[in-house]
Amino acid sequence: REASRRAAAPLRRYAAAPALVSDVTVPFTVVDYDGVRHKCVGRVGHNLVKSMQQQGLPMVLMGVQGYDAAVRVSREFQGKVPEMDLAHKSKMLELTYNVLPDATLASQLRLTRELANLEVALIKPMLEDNNPP
Repeated sequence: REASRRAAAPLRRYAAAPALVSDVTVPFTVVDYDGVRHKCVGRVGHNLVKSMQQQGLPMVLMGVQGYDAAVRVSREFQGKVPEMDLAHKSKMLELTYNVLPDATLASQLRLTRELANLEVALIKPMLEDNNPP
């Protein structure tokens, strides 16, 4: 019995094909405040904030809540992005001076294969004195 268990172990170890990089990553584009396009790659399951941080893109520190960014989602992906609830809209108002219909928080956007080639544009945060730009 022990010999058959040892013989089956190598088969179980290699039965599943290893995941390819393209299976676990998602390409996306971020347009920064100056209109410069940044082609990026994030891991499936990570939120957009984590992927943007790994690329060194601008973030706003939200106190104990961590970093976040307000982004506008390109038209073709708007139906694939969850709508913001009241708490997220409040957080959006902390970052910007209004809530746009095509905007969301980068922290709420989880990368999936369905969002491959997503394009978002950063929304400038409010000035520190809480006056709109």
